[in-house]
Amino acid sequence: MQVRFRVLAVVMVTAAFASATYAQPRSDDSDVVPSHLAAERMLASILRSAPGGIGVVVDRVIVQVNDYILQLTGYSREELLGKSARIFYPTDADYEFVGREKYRQIAEKGTGTVETRWKTKDGRILEVILSSTPLDASNLSSGVVFTVTDITERNRTARELRNRTRAFLAGSALLILFQLGLILALARASALRHKAAEALRLSQERFDLAMLAVNDGIWDWDIPSNSVYFDPRYYTISGYEPDEFPHRFAEFEKRVHPEDRQMVLAQAKAHLEGATPVFDVEFRFLRKDGTYMWIRGRGRVVTRDEAGKVIRMIGTHTDVTDKKSAEEELKALNETLEQRIRDRTRELNEMNANLLRTNEELQRTLETLHGAQDSLVQSEKLAALGQLIAGIAHELNTPLGAIVSSNQSLVLLVADRLQEASRAIAELSPEVRSWYQSALKASLSAQTLAEEPSGRFRRRKALAARLAPDGRSVPDSLLESLLDLNLDKDSSIPDLIRGHPDFPGAVEALDTLSSIKRITDVIALAADKCANVVSALLYYVRNEEDEDVSSRVEIPKELDSLLTLYTNKTKYGIRIEKDYGCPGLVLGNRNQLNQVWMNLIQNALQAMEFKGTLGLGVRD
Repeated sequence: MQVRFRVLAVVMVTAAFASATYAQPRSDDSDVVPSHLAAERMLASILRSAPGGIGVVVDRVIVQVNDYILQLTGYSREELLGKSARIFYPTDADYEFVGREKYRQIAEKGTGTVETRWKTKDGRILEVILSSTPLDASNLSSGVVFTVTDITERNRTARELRNRTRAFLAGSALLILFQLGLILALARASALRHKAAEALRLSQERFDLAMLAVNDGIWDWDIPSNSVYFDPRYYTISGYEPDEFPHRFAEFEKRVHPEDRQMVLAQAKAHLEGATPVFDVEFRFLRKDGTYMWIRGRGRVVTRDEAGKVIRMIGTHTDVTDKKSAEEELKALNETLEQRIRDRTRELNEMNANLLRTNEELQRTLETLHGAQDSLVQSEKLAALGQLIAGIAHELNTPLGAIVSSNQSLVLLVADRLQEASRAIAELSPEVRSWYQSALKASLSAQTLAEEPSGRFRRRKALAARLAPDGRSVPDSLLESLLDLNLDKDSSIPDLIRGHPDFPGAVEALDTLSSIKRITDVIALAADKCANVVSALLYYVRNEEDEDVSSRVEIPKELDSLLTLYTNKTKYGIRIEKDYGCPGLVLGNRNQLNQVWMNLIQNALQAMEFKGTLGLGVRD
C-alpha cells in the first residue's frame, strides 16, 4: 500500500508541479493564467489529501511540503520552505548518506529509495523511508519530488517481536539443555551406583584375598549378647573346621592358655574402659590337636551407645608361632654373638696396647737416631743417614697416624654401634637372618678395593633403580651401606627390602661388623709398613763388627731395603725401574756394600734433581 502511494503521489505531484511550472503567466499571454491557477490548486489538493508526506526540493532546498510532513516533524511551513533539507536530519552523516545514495539510485534507475532517520523539532528521532523522483531526469536542478513514510512504530514492533522471538528461543534452548542435563545426571547417577556396587564387590574380594595372604582371622564381638563372629580363617589357622565351635566369647576364653588367660582378659577390659587406644596382646591358643600356638590378637571398639557403653568390638587373630620361635633362636644366637664380640673386643684392646707400645719404641728409636746424628756426623754413612732422617720420620708418622686414627674409630664404633647391631640381629626374621649369616661370611672374607668416584656413582644409580623401580625413595644410608659391602649385585635384596621391614637393620649391623674388619685391616697394614721401615733402618745401621766379611749378600734384597729409606723422596717425582736379571748372590761385607750402593743412589737422585727415572739392574 505504501509503495503504491509513493509511486502514485510522485507521479501526480510531478505532473501537477510540471503543469504549474510551464503555465507561469507572461506579460504577452494572458490566456495562460487560468491554467496556472488550476495547476496550483490541483497540487495543493494532492498535497493536502495525500496519506503520507510529500514535498519538493530544488538542489536539496525545500520548496514545498504537505501537512503530513508538518505534523510529522512539528515544524511550520514558514520554518521549512526555503531551508536546506539538512534540517530534517540528526547528523551530517545521515544527511550526506541520503544525498549520495538517493542520487546514485536516481542515476541508475530514475528514482531512489532510502531508509534513514529524521529529527523532529522537539528532538525526537524518527525512522523513515524516503522515495525521490526528479521532475526532469535530464535536469536534476529542476527539482525533485520526495515522499516520506514514518516507520518508527513498525520497526519498534519488529524489534520487540525479534527480541521476544530470541527470548523464546533462548528459553526453549535452556529448557532443552536442562532436560538433557537432567537426563545425563540420571544416567551418571545410575552409572555411579553400578560402579560403586562393582567397586564394593572388588574391594570385598581384595579384602578376602589380603586376609588370606596375611594369615589373619577376623572376629566381631557383640558385647551385650557376648556372642562373637569368627570368620572361617579364624578356625582354620588353628586346625578347626569353620564353625566347629560355637560363636561365643566363652569358647574363645577357654582355649586361651591358663597362664595367659588373666592377662588377655585384663587387656581387653582396659581397652573396653578406654584405658588403652587399642587391644594388642600375644598369647597361647589351643589348637585342635591339643598343642598350643602363639596368637597375636588386635582389636578396637567400633560402636558405643548414647551413654558411651561399648556395643561392638572388631579385631584380628594372627598366627605368630614362627615369630616366637625365631625370637628364641635369635635370643640364643645373640647371647653367643655377644660373647664373641666381647672376645674380639678384648683381642682388639690387646692389639691396640701392643701398637701403642710399638709406637713408643719407634719414637724412642727416632730419638736415638736424632741423638746419634750429631755424634756421627763425620761418618759418611751416618751423614747420608742424617739426610734420610726427615723422610724416615715421615714414613713412620704416616702409618702411626693411621694406626691411632683407626684405633679411635674402632673404639667409637664398638661403643656406639656394636650394641645397637646386636639388638638388630636379635630381632631379625628367619629369612633375613639366613641372608645375614651368608652375607657376613662373604663380607669378612672380602678384600677392600679402591674405586673411582664415577664408578661408585654409576653403581649407586643402578642400585637405586633396582630397589625402587616404581619411583619410591630408598634411604641414602641403606644405599651407601650396600655399596660399601659390595652387595649391590645381590638379586635377593629388592624382595628382602619390600617384604621385611627389619632388613635395613640387618644391613646396618652387617656394615658395623664389616667396618670393624676394615679398620683392623688398616691397622695391620700400617703396622706392617712401620715394621718394614724400622727393619730396613736397623738393617742398615748394624755395626760392622757384627758382620762377617765373607757373609752372603743378596743384592736385590739389599737394594729394596735401601729404597725403603728413600721412599719419601722418590714417591712424587721419581719412577723406579728394577731389572734384577739374576739372584745377585755375592760374598762380602754387607755394611760396606750398602754404603756404596747408598752413595750411588744418593748421587743419582741429586744429579736428577729428584725428577725422572732411576734404573736399578743386577747382572751376572
